Amino acid sequence: MSEVVLGSVVFVVIVLVLCSVILLARSVLLPTGPVTVRINERQDITARAGDRLLTALSDSGISVPSACGGAGTCGQCRMVIGENRSPALPTEAALLTRVELASGLRLACQTTLRSNISVTLPESLLTAQTWECTVVSSRTIAPIIREIVLAPSSATAFTFEPGAFVQIEAPAYDLTFADYDIAPAHRSAWDQQGLDALRAQSKGSVSRAYSIANNALADAGRIVLLVRLALPPPQNPDAPPGVVSSWLFGLRKGDPVSVTGPFSSFAARTTEREMVFIGGGVG
Repeated sequence: MSEVVLGSVVFVVIVLVLCSVILLARSVLLPTGPVTVRINERQDITARAGDRLLTALSDSGISVPSACGGAGTCGQCRMVIGENRSPALPTEAALLTRVELASGLRLACQTTLRSNISVTLPESLLTAQTWECTVVSSRTIAPIIREIVLAPSSATAFTFEPGAFVQIEAPAYDLTFADYDIAPAHRSAWDQQGLDALRAQSKGSVSRAYSIANNALADAGRIVLLVRLALPPPQNPDAPPGVVSSWLFGLRKGDPVSVTGPFSSFAARTTEREMVFIGGGVG
């Protein structure tokens, strides 16, 4: 009997010691409490230790483009981190060169806040606005490509440079592809693939980046998007369709859309160098 009691006591002690070690390691590796993020040496925001830098900036009203939604695959949320930056993660090393990493360049979506840090952002990100838009028109121009024309409701003119893109926020939703308005010219291709049986949903808001497809001078005050519906890949037919593209594909005239931007870093510049243009994708 005494051996059973002794064994139970030893077991409980071991469990308590292991729990204490885990809690101690958690307190060291995952600090809690507020941290300060200093932006461009002139603006401070307060965030929570353990949050991602991208989330902290977004919560403070600073919209940083992230086409992959924070998965660390697009590389658009890159920025220079000064003091207290962490070693680069494998996801960052795959997208950034050694020179960029050595200069302090990191991905905001992969940076976990552990202490006070300083970051350097492009000034354009600090002035980017969120525009509440209304769908002016929405039509399929190919079986799985839709042209969506948006009109910002703000009195301030929406201006952008060629090569600019915007961040689109899709709210929580639940819809079936059978609800989509498909042009008669594309209905047969739609039916052949059995797309009406698909369903898409999101339990929270999700953002993705989309290129602006219209001419700023010819279509003043309008935002034209060309959206390709992201279908499950043939090798994984049970995978869910694209979260944001599925929502955008279901938009109709008069629906509201939240747009942040414009962001621009890809435009032709006056130079003597040869330029090679490659057309691919949509938008």
